[in-house]
Formats: sequence, structure tokens, C-alpha cells
Amino acid sequence: MSFPSRNAVLGDRGLVAVTGCSSGIGQATAIALVDAGFRVLAGVRTLGDADPLASLGDRAEAIQLDVTNAEHVAAFGERVRSEPRGLAGLINNAGIISVGPVELVAQEKWEQVMNVNVLGTVAVTREAIPAILKAKGRIVNISSPSGKIALPMLGPYSVSKFGIEALSDTLRRELGHSGVRVISVSPGMVATPIFDKGVAEGAEFIDTNYDNPDLYERYAERAFSAIDAGRDALEKGSTPDVAAALILKAFTARRPKPRYGGGVENKAVGIITKLPDRVLDWIVAQIATTEPR
Repeated sequence: MSFPSRNAVLGDRGLVAVTGCSSGIGQATAIALVDAGFRVLAGVRTLGDADPLASLGDRAEAIQLDVTNAEHVAAFGERVRSEPRGLAGLINNAGIISVGPVELVAQEKWEQVMNVNVLGTVAVTREAIPAILKAKGRIVNISSPSGKIALPMLGPYSVSKFGIEALSDTLRRELGHSGVRVISVSPGMVATPIFDKGVAEGAEFIDTNYDNPDLYERYAERAFSAIDAGRDALEKGSTPDVAAALILKAFTARRPKPRYGGGVENKAVGIITKLPDRVLDWIVAQIATTEPR
């Protein structure tokens, strides 16, 4: 569905597809792109989620896009390939999180996270590549500090974000000679609904395993630490519009870098990942076994 006209002042810098526009970073990025003169194809799980984008007028076109739904992905591909000028860009933002130890996170949950965060991103990107090649456009994959350093209790999410980093490298090396730029953006700690879900899952793990002394002794401290980190993100994280500004900067840079990172978290990760693995393990252990608040 398209919304009523917003204004005719903005130029037309082309169509950019953004996944995960129901809330948070995706929604803020859609707004930032329109304000910068682009038209946006906003992927949402259900079309009702697109209501907050109504103010963007006919500069935003909502499309139902659950990245794990083959029919949705195929329809998305048809839409972008029909664009006369091709697709100026694709911003792969859709993602979910899961909290818990590798031993206890259900196989179905692992599959859900991988399907959304990795395989869904691959599926959408494959459909979009012909249209991106036509416009010599750009692909931006939203990563995370968890794509550089794996923390306890965030196994599925970290594995998926390491996968996104590898996907970005692969695409950059496959498509760069064709004029397509592929960029990984790690916004850092952003207060979005994904952390509400993470905190809830962490608390559920504690409640479920409180009466099992072996499991509680093995994982409780790390679970409490993960919950505290989620609360910190909600209380102290930057707003989605800050992340959107970073994404827009990367997307519109004349000569974009392969990676952009925001916030002190990415700076810290850049430093500590250069340390020997055993030193890094010790640092993570200190962080993950602090007293719960």
C-alpha cells in the first residue's frame, strides 16, 4: 500500500528497500532515507505495522515481508525487479534475538534466529541483486558488536551476526567489480524492542531453572549478567534515529568503508578483539560473573 502524497519538494534519488520496518531502527531508517530524498520500499511483517510510516506519504511504499516467508520474498523480488531504474539500495535490518545457554536454547529457537537473521537476509538479498546491479546500488547489512565478540547467553544471536559479517565480506568481494558497494553497519547499543524480548527471555530462563541446582550454578550468573546488559541497552542505549543517521551516512558516502560502527561498544570491541583469546576469555568471564543488580 502507498500512503497519500507527502510533498513534492524532495528530489528522487531512487528506491531503497528496508527490511524490518515495523519498529525501531528499520522504521527510523525509512524516515531518514525519505528525508534524504529517497523513496522507500518498507518491509513489514504485517501491513498494520506500517501505520507509523503514513507521514512519509507516497515516498514510502509498504510491502508485507516476513523474510522467512517464501511467498513474501518472491513478491518482493518481483516488485524490485519491476523498478525501471533498478534498486538504489537494500538495507537488511530485520532480526531477532534469543537469550540462553547453548545447552538449553531449544533447537526450534536456534532455527528461528538463523532463519530470520541469516537465511532470510540471504533470501531477500538474492532476490534484490539483479535490481541492485541494474542501478549499481548498495547493500547495507545491519550487524552488531555481537558479530565480533561472542558473549555467553547470546549464542544464537552472536552466531547469526558473525554470519552476517561473513555474508557482507562475501558479497563485497563478489559484487564489487560490478559497481555494487556492500557495507556492514554495527550501530552499537540502541534502545529498541529487541532488548525487551531479550530481557524477558533471560528472566524466563532464570524462573524455569531456578529449582535445578546444577543448571542454576552453571548458568545463573551469566544469565543475570545478560539481563543487566539488556536493561542497560534499554536505559542507556542511543535512540533508533541515531542508528538511522549512521546507516544513512554509510549508505550515502561517496566512497563507503566496508564497516561502520557506532557507540563506545564498537570502539571497545575493536580494541579487545585484538587481544589473545585467553585474555579475552578472562575479560568476558569478569563481565559475565558480576553481581546482579
